[in-house]
Amino acid sequence: MLESIAAAPRDRVGNLEVEVRLISLEDGKELRQRVLRPEEKNWRFPFSPTSDFFHMGAFYGNRLVSVVSFLVEALDNTFMRRGEIWRLRGMATKPEMQNHGVGGQLLEQGVAEVNRRKGPLVWCYGRTSAARFYEGHGFQRDGEIFDIPGAGLHALYVRQLEPIDPGDEVCLTRAAHEFSMAAVRPYRSLMHANIYMEDRDMTQVSTGTSDAFPNWTIYTGAAGQYQAMRPDYPNAAADWILQALPPSREPRLAVDVGCGTGIFTRRIAGVLRQTDRILGIEPNDDMRHQAISASALHPNIELVAGSSEALPVGNNAAVLVTAASAAHWFDLPRFYDEVVRVLSSDGVIAIVQNKRRWWDSLFLETYEEFHEKFVPGYRRGTFPDRFGGFAEETFASDLAANSNFQGVRKASWEWNRTLSKAEFESLSLSTSHTRRALANSGEGVVMKALRDILDLFASADGWLDVPYVTEITLAKRSP
Repeated sequence: MLESIAAAPRDRVGNLEVEVRLISLEDGKELRQRVLRPEEKNWRFPFSPTSDFFHMGAFYGNRLVSVVSFLVEALDNTFMRRGEIWRLRGMATKPEMQNHGVGGQLLEQGVAEVNRRKGPLVWCYGRTSAARFYEGHGFQRDGEIFDIPGAGLHALYVRQLEPIDPGDEVCLTRAAHEFSMAAVRPYRSLMHANIYMEDRDMTQVSTGTSDAFPNWTIYTGAAGQYQAMRPDYPNAAADWILQALPPSREPRLAVDVGCGTGIFTRRIAGVLRQTDRILGIEPNDDMRHQAISASALHPNIELVAGSSEALPVGNNAAVLVTAASAAHWFDLPRFYDEVVRVLSSDGVIAIVQNKRRWWDSLFLETYEEFHEKFVPGYRRGTFPDRFGGFAEETFASDLAANSNFQGVRKASWEWNRTLSKAEFESLSLSTSHTRRALANSGEGVVMKALRDILDLFASADGWLDVPYVTEITLAKRSP
């Protein structure tokens, strides 16, 4: 925890006396903006830890002159059986204090703390203009140089903190590294990235208990709000999936797993042929009954009870399996096994997620802080899982590591909604996050906090801008 780091002793660096100590994320905000993105006045450092983290600053007198953050975040292409991989982020030093060893002392103090927490490896995406700095502190460049729009040329730098035991695995292959590059700017453009990764075990790290529970029950009683307020999906997203399907003149079967009230089921039905059949599978009775009512005008949709771990579909019967805003709830290894069983050769799996773009909206960032306050274990960038906790999504790396799938690709589409305060409140009440907050802290406290946020950010006539991104991870079943 942050309190475990004692203030570092004073040390003379050149003709400067600096002190390294803990700071908050907010403490470093102005310095980071001025050094890292001086042309973007409203830029905010994107920092979304899901586990352990800390921020440190170097002070000259009483002035903060250098900042750095560390958080537990494994590269998509790294895996170790011992310890947690740490990432260095957002290092910034005032220009007049550079080349005096200030940043170097701060970096070494941070790495020493990571080492104390038994982190075996630290990595970062560093500016190539600072290559000599990183290499002078034991980091090695891995892979090719790449460009981050607005931030310049970067490279991956890695520093090993202790010898690697034979039982550990660290893979930093170029092909795997190319996959990690796709995550550098995941929300700014449409991405079609072919991915390869070495086979390895993939495990979601949950903040919940080790025992799964029937998570679908949290939506009981919320189906009406869910259907009325949950966002739809762009037509382009469904079209992109359709283009990936193998050609066939025969009637085809598509399966939408965890279909909820059928929002994406109907979107897929709209792009498939009328002779094709769409099977929506939903374990929650309230949600499924709502889906049946809302899908009355789609005769090729059938809605049935079932789970992601035991699909009521025959072997090799489906050309497409989708899961929209649902797969984070699944027992993913068992789900993937079922997908392999039911897909025909060259059939397609598409995992779809609608995400609110909190990184582009001060309103949504504040809304995320509201959930972080009232929902134990939640951190922005994570999703509810089957253990009652929260975990980062691992869909692309899971599929890339599974020899039963090939040609993993990702795509994203940005779009906006405009909602009234009452509509956003209803939307919030349809989410598992807010429903957990109500259960934990009571309606009075939670609803007052939510309404205060809506009042603060709504326009004069009561409207709120809600930016979204729809992301799809798609793969084909291997022959």
